[in-house]
Parts: sequence; structure tokens; C-alpha cells
Amino acid sequence: MDWVLLVIGGFGFLGMMGLGSILAPVFMALGRNTGMPLGHAPTVQEVSRIEILVPVHNEEWHLSQTLSSIGDAVRVLQAGHPGVQVLIRVGLDACTDASSQIANAHGCEVQSYHFKSKWRVLIALVAQSRGDWVLWVDAGVYWPRQFLANAWALLGRSNVVGVAPAYWVARPGRLTEWIWAVERRMKRWESLDLGGPVSVHGATVFYRLSALREVIRHLDQVGEGEGTSWVVEDVVIPLVMRTLYPGHQILYWEGSESGDRLVDQGVQGSAHALERRKRIVLGNLQWVRWILPWVFRTNFWVGVLALRRVFRLLWGYWILAVLVALLYRGLGILGTTLVGAGVLVLVMLDWVPRTVQKGAFLTSLRTPFYYLSGQDLDPIQWS
Repeated sequence: MDWVLLVIGGFGFLGMMGLGSILAPVFMALGRNTGMPLGHAPTVQEVSRIEILVPVHNEEWHLSQTLSSIGDAVRVLQAGHPGVQVLIRVGLDACTDASSQIANAHGCEVQSYHFKSKWRVLIALVAQSRGDWVLWVDAGVYWPRQFLANAWALLGRSNVVGVAPAYWVARPGRLTEWIWAVERRMKRWESLDLGGPVSVHGATVFYRLSALREVIRHLDQVGEGEGTSWVVEDVVIPLVMRTLYPGHQILYWEGSESGDRLVDQGVQGSAHALERRKRIVLGNLQWVRWILPWVFRTNFWVGVLALRRVFRLLWGYWILAVLVALLYRGLGILGTTLVGAGVLVLVMLDWVPRTVQKGAFLTSLRTPFYYLSGQDLDPIQWS
């Protein structure tokens, strides 16, 4: 029994680490059709206008520094490219703090909404956008001064529909730092020959406007009905974009130098972090239920790449399998059964521990229950 559990846990960890990302280039080397771009030479297109879209819901603590860093980066870009038009637009969603005054003080174009949904704010901002590219930017991310100027050359490539910059979390613990290092490595691997990642770091991401609108049109036709509010846009958009545009790329860009690194302040407070983690799990189950089957039918290998995200949702089970195997060796079947029953009770009671790590573990274990029960997200879908 113990070796079976170790095999299950090991397979799960392999899936989390990108087993599909390893298999796809193997099949490409064997000449199989993976639906991935095969290196056709891109042409260079002129980019004359971009819009920077910042959705906000009561984020006055970080908004000023975010907009200041964006403004600095825009001035550096326009010093080298004086003909480029850049518009910064802030979408305020049911804000009750000073976010509006802060955005106006920085000279941004401001729109106010009462959607109580980040997705709907983004869609409304995109609907009013004009130009070649849009950037989605979260409040709390800080841009280096040279960031936009150094990324500019990437936007002119005709085969690129998205640019996904890497970013670093401010004040990470050792475990968090290691997890993000692994994630950057896997996205780097997926960018070599596989057309780019199927999920991005949502703190800042560039999208070609024409491709983004096509993705949004498709998403309006799937899900729980017209106008579904997708919670994890940093997965839904690139996954559908990669599927609809198999001959194009989403570039994972780690910057030309260390000064290009984006820094995200992240979520402060254990209670907020635990609630956010549950919301992200439920949001991931949205696309697993409504989008992933279509992805497999349309572009099988993009679906295989997306499985890494599914394995990550169930990471608690892979750890549990290894732990139970070790307990079985030390405690025998009776002790292992008692421990397993205790964990099951905690999961079923929806007990919330005080630490983020324990809460994340139990949230992962609850994932199948959430999926089978079809648990809905509450109306305020900000994550």
C-alpha cells in the first residue's frame, strides 16, 4: 500500500512540475502535430498607441505608488519614442476610499462602475479601448523606470499576441520564493518551443487588442451563461488565446536586466489571504468545468499544458499521499486510518486554521468537493 501511495504522490508532483510541458516537445521532435507554432519568422509592425488599464477596488494603499511608477515608465518610453500615444485609464469598481482622488491626481482617465466584479471592469475598459495593445495592471505592482521602454520591441512582432512579464513578490518567505522560482522556470520552458505559457502573472500583462477582443467574444459564449464573470483572468485569457491562435505566441519575458523586474506587494493579512485562496480555487474550477474540455477538443496539446494547473489545484492530495505512506510504515493501518479520519473531518467541517499554509492545504483537499457541489462564487469577485 505504501509504495502505491508514493507512486501516486510522485505522479502528482510530476504533473505539478510540468509533465505535459515535457511531453509536448517530445512529440514535436517525433513529428507529431501538436498545434504549436513552429518558428515561422515574424514581421515587424509599427505600434503607435497603447492603453494601460488599471482595475481598482478600494486599493488606496498601493494605488499612488503604482501609478507613479507607471507614469515614470511612460515618460522614459516617450522620450525614446516621442510619437507613441499612451493613455492610462483607471476603472473604479464600487470604491469607497480615496482611489478616485488618487487616480485624478495622477492625471489618469477615470471610469466608475458598480459591478463588484474585476472581470466586468476589465471588459468595460477594453470595450472603450482604441489602439494596438492594452496592458492590464494590478494596483500594488511597481514598474521599473526602463520597464516599458525595454519591452517595447517585443510588441512589434507580428506573431506575438501577448507579453507576460515575470515578477517578484515583495518580502517572500523561503517557501514562497522557491515556489515562484519553480513557476518562472516552467513558464520559461513553455516559452521555448511551445508558444508560451497558458497562464500568466496577472500583476502586469500585455495583450494585442484585436486578439483580446476575439478571446472575450468567445468567452461570452461559454460558461454559466452570457456575461459570466471569470475570476482567474490570468489563466482564462491566455489559455483561450493560445487555443484560438495556435500559430502565435505569448512571450514570457523576464526582462533584459535585473532592473526590469516587476515587484508585487501581494495580499496582506492571513484572513484575507485565506479567503482569496479559496476564491482562486473556485475560479480555477470555473475554467476546468467550462473551458478545458473545449481546449482539448480544439488544440489537444494546449490542454495538456493546462493540466499543470489542474495538478496544482490538487497539491494537497499529493502531499497527503506521501505523508500517509510514511505514516503507514510507522503506525500501521490502524494509526494511519485514525489520522486520515481526522483530516477528513477537518475538510468536511470547513475548518479554517490560523496559518495561511495550513489553510491552503485544506483548501486544496476541498477542491473535489467544491467541484462536485458546484459551489458558487459570491457576488464580489475581486481576487
